[in-house]
Amino acid sequence: MLSNSRQVALKYTKIPYLICTSTDPSEEIYFVPDSSLPALNIGNCDPMSLVSPDELFYLKKKYRAPDSLIRKIRKCYKDNSEEFDIGDEISLEKSLFISEVEDLILQRIKQTYRNESANFWPYYPRHEMGVRTFHTAVVGSSSVGKSYTVAKIIEKNFSNSIVYVFSPTAKKDKAWLDLQKILGKKVKLINSNDVDVDIPLSEIAPGSVTVVDD
Repeated sequence: MLSNSRQVALKYTKIPYLICTSTDPSEEIYFVPDSSLPALNIGNCDPMSLVSPDELFYLKKKYRAPDSLIRKIRKCYKDNSEEFDIGDEISLEKSLFISEVEDLILQRIKQTYRNESANFWPYYPRHEMGVRTFHTAVVGSSSVGKSYTVAKIIEKNFSNSIVYVFSPTAKKDKAWLDLQKILGKKVKLINSNDVDVDIPLSEIAPGSVTVVDD
């Protein structure tokens, strides 16, 4: 699950895994082992707002839950109560409805985080290069910004590494040209159409980044 604080993350594991960072504002997101309690701080967020109208409609229909029950659940969260007070009219359907709503909310708090003012980028622990592999696949439709995204990730994580970019448009694509302007001669732009022989690993500098952009 996710934690937006290293201090909180350390309560769940001695070695929290940093997965992305934002510089403005400064914020870090960690991955920690799953637990019964979430590690994210959602502040003054209404937990019921994490359940979409479509999901709530589906559960209402599935368990025949009345609006009065939903109002009681909302009041419980608003009052920060530890138990749901739904009166004497408890039934199996109502219990299952409450359970599924709670599961949805916990799932969102544990696995989803959004800060509209932050600018998150994936974090790669460069000091672990050679210990673990960082194979990354970026998939998407044409012209959605895949090259731009990868170039930014490289700029933020591997600015001291030699970067080989293999692409038919390597020397024309603005994303790679801009990266070369920022990092300089460390960025090698190679037209993949001109490569017609095998490239020995000995020709690739240790600790380098290799990009294959089709």
